[in-house]
Amino acid sequence: MGKETPGQEASTPPRLLSSWKEIAALLGISVRTAQIYEKTRGLPVQRDGKRVAALESDLLEWRRRRLSEIPWWANVLILQRITAALSLTVLLLAGFLAWDKRHAWVKRPPAYATWNGNTLTAFGADGSTIWRREFPFAVANDPDIVGPRIPWLGDLDHDGQIETIGIYPHNQRESLGWDLYCLSSGGETRWQLSVTKPVQTGTREFSPPYVVRSFTTFPSPEHDSTLWTAAVFVHHTMSPSVLLVVDATGRPRGEYWQVGHMNVVRAADLDNDGIYELLVGGIRESSSQAVLLVFDPRNVHGTPPPDRPASPVHLRGLPPGTEKTVIYFPRTPLNRRNEPFNFIETMDLVGNLLQITVHESLEGQKGYLLYTLNPQLQAVDVAPSASFNSAVMRLNAEQQMARDLGPEGLNALKKQIRIVHP
Repeated sequence: MGKETPGQEASTPPRLLSSWKEIAALLGISVRTAQIYEKTRGLPVQRDGKRVAALESDLLEWRRRRLSEIPWWANVLILQRITAALSLTVLLLAGFLAWDKRHAWVKRPPAYATWNGNTLTAFGADGSTIWRREFPFAVANDPDIVGPRIPWLGDLDHDGQIETIGIYPHNQRESLGWDLYCLSSGGETRWQLSVTKPVQTGTREFSPPYVVRSFTTFPSPEHDSTLWTAAVFVHHTMSPSVLLVVDATGRPRGEYWQVGHMNVVRAADLDNDGIYELLVGGIRESSSQAVLLVFDPRNVHGTPPPDRPASPVHLRGLPPGTEKTVIYFPRTPLNRRNEPFNFIETMDLVGNLLQITVHESLEGQKGYLLYTLNPQLQAVDVAPSASFNSAVMRLNAEQQMARDLGPEGLNALKKQIRIVHP
């Protein structure tokens, strides 16, 4: 090999491309476009039969002079960049739409819901409609069921979305009963709570339907930031009733039966141990008097034991009840004289006090006594309603029963409250 002369640079042999694929790749175009450019734009290639060859330097010079004249739609490189940009735009748009659909509640969460005919409508805080849900039957037009028409709204499972729990108080109660619905943030059914099984005493069987009377939500006793739900159902014509407990997903967690309507359920952490007790008020038929039942929500099962062998008001085939506490409220002399029983209809938590209305139903009037209990469930006060006082005054004038139902008699009722820990 010869030596280079000082001051003379070594020459680099030109690179030869020997296929259409190499030529097209160098120019950033397709093979088909390169072949068209050979015919229409003078692409500098040499042919030897079916074989093709071109110098890299010639091709680069040709591209410098001619490729700027190529229309954008024929330039593979430009088309690739446009395709990539469009794909990215579509992905971003699809992602935004999916996020917006999933998180629409962030902008307009339901704040309240109302019934109108057979439609339940959820509204935002600004009054805008969030969703509508149609049901088969219109709600019953009965002023005595205003309370059950008001749904509860809140986040059951701690996912940031607002669920709706409500009684469906339709006008076919006697034939179909009333169920409890849990609806999603969009108004779809998440779960439905109903009573479908029959129960029986020693003398008869009680088949559905059942009517939900009351429900409450409360913090999960498992401390997982979710909420559980408890609801009481009563037989549509007879006396059996049931307390059902479910978790945030609607999974059953407890079922307690008794003969005698359970009318209302509330939840409160009475002993400040972080577990909310269930407080259930109604009537127990075996004693024919108002009763308050207290449960640990983790242990709600069974039925009360019979008050005597072969009791006609004992439900068969169920285990013993798991009540923590049973509180019996005494009947007044006038209630014993005029009515078969007294009963609890409402309960309200006022601070750390529990206020209970025990209806005495004197002479067709809804006369009641308002009992106030402290967190230890001891009565600290009892006060008569105006209608109760009115009936007492009239009967006192006729029968002189003031000592039985006056202030001393009412105060004595507190001492007659019977607390049982089964």
